[in-house]
Amino acid sequence: GDGGANTGIYNLSGGTNHCTSEIDICSYQSSVGTVNITGGEWDVDGELHVPQGDGGSIGTINMSAGVLNAHNWFQVGRGGTALLNFTGGTIHKFAGGTFIIGDNNGGPAGRVIQNGGTFIDDDQYWIGNNMGGELDFTNGTLTANGFFDGNGINGGNGNTCFGTFEQSGGTVNDGGE
Repeated sequence: GDGGANTGIYNLSGGTNHCTSEIDICSYQSSVGTVNITGGEWDVDGELHVPQGDGGSIGTINMSAGVLNAHNWFQVGRGGTALLNFTGGTIHKFAGGTFIIGDNNGGPAGRVIQNGGTFIDDDQYWIGNNMGGELDFTNGTLTANGFFDGNGINGGNGNTCFGTFEQSGGTVNDGGE
């Protein structure tokens, strides 16, 4: 969905999709965008925004299997309402930009629910950057090269933000200093 009251859905169940440019899962106004990954591999070289835009947009990634490779900035909640519902598979966020839940816009919030799978972040993992961010971690493995600033798990960066991290299971590895 891009602008207006549009809706877009992308389903990946097999094969490989290599995107060399920026991906906005829904952008601006009252659009809705959803990506469902149940298998296959999605490589994104440009920035990945879920969604990009104002407070009226809604973006969602549902991932139960497969591989998502993000080679640049990866923001869940860069304006609008965002959800990454991660129950299986592997997300690898390579160096070259930070993974951020809730980033730099006046939207409601970004939220990640991890209930399985493996998330590897070669860079930093931020929860809240000038807006709200929430990580609900119940199962799986999360490894990052520092949470928020490399000095431990900290929520909230900037002036007007808040970050929430709730863990009830699984394994979190902080490789930062």
